[in-house]
Amino acid sequence: MKLRLVFLFLTFPFLLSAQTKKHKKKPVHHTIAPKTAMQEFYSSRKLSPDSAATPYLYYQVYDWIGTGYKYSGETRKGIDCSGFVSEMYKKVYCIPLSGGSRDIWTVVSPVEKNELKEGDILFFKIKKGQISHVGIYLGNNKFAHASVHSGVIVSDLDEEYYKRSFFKGGRMGAGKSNAEKAKAIAGNEKAIEKKIAANPQKKTGGSAAAKTTDDKLAVKKSANKKAADNQQKKTTGTTAGAKSTEKSTAAPKPAAPVQKPAAKKPAAKPADNKVKLENTGAKKADTKK
Repeated sequence: MKLRLVFLFLTFPFLLSAQTKKHKKKPVHHTIAPKTAMQEFYSSRKLSPDSAATPYLYYQVYDWIGTGYKYSGETRKGIDCSGFVSEMYKKVYCIPLSGGSRDIWTVVSPVEKNELKEGDILFFKIKKGQISHVGIYLGNNKFAHASVHSGVIVSDLDEEYYKRSFFKGGRMGAGKSNAEKAKAIAGNEKAIEKKIAANPQKKTGGSAAAKTTDDKLAVKKSANKKAADNQQKKTTGTTAGAKSTEKSTAAPKPAAPVQKPAAKKPAAKPADNKVKLENTGAKKADTKK
């Protein structure tokens, strides 16, 4: 009897564990694939990622939907319109874009509204008649962009606000070779560098950047040359002043006497000569008498 009790005591935990495993239900995972949610999002806007030329563009746009707007932002914490377009082009097409909406306009080829294709960049003139907003075209008149009030969203070009402010589409590579695109992008980056260099106080927080050694040498040479020129001017001025003083203190020379021209006697006329001869002859006759 004691042996049976010991046996039951030893085997009871194993029997209980086996019974529990038998009746234990496997958990059912009711997970919804992200692709399904994305398809529902786009289907409600009459878009289909499966039929897109570049489905990865749709995946990237959907991944950023709901991100808040932040001026000059480029992260999940906040992004602006040009930052969003640049992010899409970098991730989807491996094409670097930099600068604002007007800078991006300089590196694309213009495309009319009726010729838009998936991936084209859309430009809007909202502020003061200048390009001030960009988005990326998805198809069926829909485009993704970072709105100031709503963040990253998908909108329709037929909406009155965007219909009124739409300017043109832009296409990377349309009519341009890869070398031309690279040159345009490099020029865009140089233009931005020039803007930064033109405002060094903004970059350094109010203090001008230190001059290089070459600049210091050039300034020093210029200062030395200027000092030498000033010294030469002073020396020249002193010499000229001394000469002027000598001239003013010297005794004036006496003026030479003015000689009057001798008066010319008028030539004797023939009649006068005859009278003189007659008078002389008369005087001689009187003397003889």
